[in-house]
Amino acid sequence: MNTNLNFNPQKLLDDMITFVAVLDKSGTIIFVNNTPLKAVGMTLDSLTGKKFWDAAWWTYSDAAVKTIKTDCEKCAKGEFLVHEIELATADGSLIWIEYSMHPTYDDAGNIEYLIPEGRDISNQKRAEDAERRLLDLKEELILAQAKYQETFSKSPDGYLTLDTKDFLITDCNRAAEKLLQRSSEDIIGFTPAHISAEYQANRRKSTDEIVFKIKEVLSKGFSRFEWMIQRPDGTQLITEVTLGVGEFGGEEVILSTFRDISKNKEIEKRLELLAHYDPLTGLPNRTLFSNRFQLALAQANRSKDALIAVCFLDIDHFKPINDTYGHEAGDKLLVEIAKRLQLSIREVDTVSRIGGDEFIMLINIASKEACQQLMGRIFKDIAAPYEIDTNRHTITISCGITLYPEDNADMDLLIRHADQAMYKAKMLGKNRFVFFDTEEV
Repeated sequence: MNTNLNFNPQKLLDDMITFVAVLDKSGTIIFVNNTPLKAVGMTLDSLTGKKFWDAAWWTYSDAAVKTIKTDCEKCAKGEFLVHEIELATADGSLIWIEYSMHPTYDDAGNIEYLIPEGRDISNQKRAEDAERRLLDLKEELILAQAKYQETFSKSPDGYLTLDTKDFLITDCNRAAEKLLQRSSEDIIGFTPAHISAEYQANRRKSTDEIVFKIKEVLSKGFSRFEWMIQRPDGTQLITEVTLGVGEFGGEEVILSTFRDISKNKEIEKRLELLAHYDPLTGLPNRTLFSNRFQLALAQANRSKDALIAVCFLDIDHFKPINDTYGHEAGDKLLVEIAKRLQLSIREVDTVSRIGGDEFIMLINIASKEACQQLMGRIFKDIAAPYEIDTNRHTITISCGITLYPEDNADMDLLIRHADQAMYKAKMLGKNRFVFFDTEEV
């Protein structure tokens, strides 16, 4: 008999992709494996001793809490339970799991523990939903065959039908003509490449993507994706396309609906800008600065000689400009300063506005001396006069700098150290930069 001395039951449970927990008879958590812990971003210690129904997986819904609590009560009486339920994850999204709970017994035949188990069936549910939608679509096509032309012609979405052999467009509705800005004669009889941009967002040629998408829908029966179309005048629009397979006139056809989502995409783009960029200057905000800091930190840690300069800049005497010339003039001045700061560094470096007249720079630098030289150039660029609304302004800045890994701290502490050095520069008379002294910590 061979015995594996390296067998580790704990590791085996933690490596499982299924949800496994151990509860006492009252529903109190004793053990949970890693899979559900990762789902909510929690540790076993933080859950041990809690009631199973009070865990973050279920508290998104009173109904879910009630279901789990009832399950524990029934299981404690010897019942075996199986059903499907939604489980909350760390980002707030819900996933479907196939869930069961059964009791275990001691040698005397008494219930000792309750064992909940579960596996993620989200993909299966999505596939079932897609299949159900497809079946619904087919049923609707059968039931609504008589009214097809009326629906087809009056739909606000663009409709196309394609044959399954040569992928030629065989029909279109008025909405399709309007969206494509083409007559039916300039649509029917052509392949979708005729109405598409040459390349799609994934940089693949439309001709290749069309073959792929049509083969996909013929295989799976349903497909939804974004597609770039092109009008005769060269204008391009992002559309959401839904493909299905149906029967019309006794022949199998590909049914395509599409709608213009360009405005939605523009809104998404604006929201992305608001989330990561300062709305006044267009510079990265603190969130994006943090992301880039983590990348720079990883690169610096891979190279023994790399330095990261974290520079905290504050405009000297900015308040009098605001008070004298107004906030609009002050905002224009901030925009011009931001432009000069951006032009003074490389694309791999980052300058961020964190509020008011304060900026942070993240610079990959070869040495302290190189940093001093760069700061000299930046101070010179910033000191050049500004013409704002016919008024001439000359400003200076104060800057505090700390160097990683000489100052081996996390991002927030590095910024705080650079801020402290900046205040020291202010105290020494402004219009200068000061390096943070790690010996003073």
